[in-house]
Formats: sequence, structure tokens, C-alpha cells
Amino acid sequence: MEDYYKNLLVNKLKKDVIDEILGIELDCEEVLIKDVINDYFKNNKVDFKDDKERYGIKESKTHKYRPRSNVINNCKCMARVWNEGMGGQCSRNKHKDYGDFCKMHYNLGGYEWNFGTVDKPKERQVIHNGKVHIWLTT
Repeated sequence: MEDYYKNLLVNKLKKDVIDEILGIELDCEEVLIKDVINDYFKNNKVDFKDDKERYGIKESKTHKYRPRSNVINNCKCMARVWNEGMGGQCSRNKHKDYGDFCKMHYNLGGYEWNFGTVDKPKERQVIHNGKVHIWLTT
């Protein structure tokens, strides 16, 4: 990311954090709060890499990474998908005959689906189609 835009975003983030903290009634002086926040941003790198770059996700014609929301959509199938190791919720709608799942994930096992459901924690590693899959994120 170009330095100008990175600095612009970091400064905006600092200002937003300061404004948010000052909006809370604390027994601290404004100068102290600003100093602490400025020290934090000086000593900690702000990373603007996207998930593909951060986790080294490789794509091909048949394997594509798609950013997925961390918020569970109760209208969608509850199956967790592989998504190049990042996981996420299936994008298909639930089917009225199959409860919490789309037809495909219901037929693939429903609650016994190898990658689990998005409302439960991820298992550390999963065996799917004879291969061990390890999640890139928790």
C-alpha cells in the first residue's frame, strides 16, 4: 500500500481511537491518553495486508478464496466450507426440507459434515477425502 494512504489510514485510526476513549468518562487527562495512543502506534506495526497476502493463499482455476463474514447468517446453510483453509459459512440458502442445511451439505452429512458447522468451534485438523486439512485461522 502506498505510504501516503497507509499514513492517512493510521492517522485516522489514531484519531478515532482517541475520540472513542475521550467519549468515555475517565479520570485521565486528555494529554496522557493521546500520549499512550501515539506510543502504541509508534511501537506497533499496523498491517493492511488482505487475507490472501497475509496467509499466503494460492488460488487456481478450481480453488478460489472468497472473503466471508464472521457473522453467522441464520438464513444460510450452517455448513462450514473449506475456503482455502480460511473457513466460512456456506453461501447457499437453507432448504425447507433439510433443516439448517442446503441440499448439498445435507446430503454430505448435515451435522456430521467433515468441516463442521459455523455455530461450533473449528476442529484443529480435519480429514476430508482422505487428506488432512489444517485451518489457517482459529
